[in-house]
Amino acid sequence: MESWDRILNNEASPEVTCRDAQAFIRGDVAYVICYEALTAGALLATNVFIRDGGRWRMIHHQAGAASPLPPEDDEDETSEMLQ
Repeated sequence: MESWDRILNNEASPEVTCRDAQAFIRGDVAYVICYEALTAGALLATNVFIRDGGRWRMIHHQAGAASPLPPEDDEDETSEMLQ
């Protein structure tokens, strides 16, 4: 948690925007595949979660270089899918 806190609260860290997220839930495990849009390009990310005590907790994050981003969608329903 300390490393995530340093990354996310560092003013020098680039702004990251989640795009085209797709969420999949299998019991108490879920994963989200999305683009992470950065000023200098894009990453394709996979985030894995477990449901623990009624809350979703990230247990894995991976991101790597992606081809150019597709056009933006009008809506992103990922947050609704994970509730």
